Amino acid sequence: MDEFKTLEEIGLKEVSNKTHIETKNLEYMINSQFDKLNRASTIGFAKILARDYKLELTDWLNEAEKFWSANKIEDDGVKIFIVKKQRNFVKFLFIILLMFVLVAILYGAYVFLNKKQDLFQNPLVGTDTNYTYEHTPVVNEAKETLEKNITQDENNTTTEIDINQSINNELNKTNTAKAGDINNSIVKSIQEQNTSVVDKNTTNSKTLKEADDYISPKSKLWLGIIYLDNFKRKSFLGTNNFALDASRDQIITTGHGNFNLYFNGELKKFRSQNPIRLYIKSGQISVITDKKFKELNKGSRW
Repeated sequence: MDEFKTLEEIGLKEVSNKTHIETKNLEYMINSQFDKLNRASTIGFAKILARDYKLELTDWLNEAEKFWSANKIEDDGVKIFIVKKQRNFVKFLFIILLMFVLVAILYGAYVFLNKKQDLFQNPLVGTDTNYTYEHTPVVNEAKETLEKNITQDENNTTTEIDINQSINNELNKTNTAKAGDINNSIVKSIQEQNTSVVDKNTTNSKTLKEADDYISPKSKLWLGIIYLDNFKRKSFLGTNNFALDASRDQIITTGHGNFNLYFNGELKKFRSQNPIRLYIKSGQISVITDKKFKELNKGSRW
């Protein structure tokens, strides 16, 4: 099914490394080999894939349930445990506890050395609450965290300023252009700096209406774009039209090839179940091979 095309495009090994689902189980799910899948485990796998890759697997699970019911395959009570994640979590807690104990020991030594008190002769050591905490390791760490948060806020503000600056630049460049062309330029400039993943339920009628170049899916489509000037990536999943920015050199990969392409005023129809690779260079678009795609993408399929 088309939902699993996304996993094949990304690569089953990479999906397995991220989700800790064995590659053979992913293959069984893609090929709908329900007789080789455990019911309880498979339901868990589907939830993980739906969460991590935004897949809609309800219809697939219903089909699996029908098979298991028809063949009287009962839930054997096997539960799913992501052992690696659990171990990592326990290890993380142990490290945090160890660091806390170490900080406590260092703090105790700090108080002892600065107050010059004999712990064995004065049992009241540690009851004085008038110490200064300004330069302790714990406070320094807190200061560094606050500084990082402030820096991130400044970066976010800078991003908003950059967007406004891009709009002004585009307006200055197109003073002699028509009003419609100016709007198109502004829309494309804002799109480049928006979030890289578009919600399948979100539409932008103004953008789609004014965009000259776009892909119109015939069914739910996964689409990935890699801009060749900085190798930043964007990905989309849905049935809505996807506006293209022909001003930037880029390569595009799709989950299937059943869509219409509107580019430079021309319509190109693709009717294939296989992925399509597109290459936009100097305002022109062409279909390329998987080999050429990987070559342009530094040897990577995505």
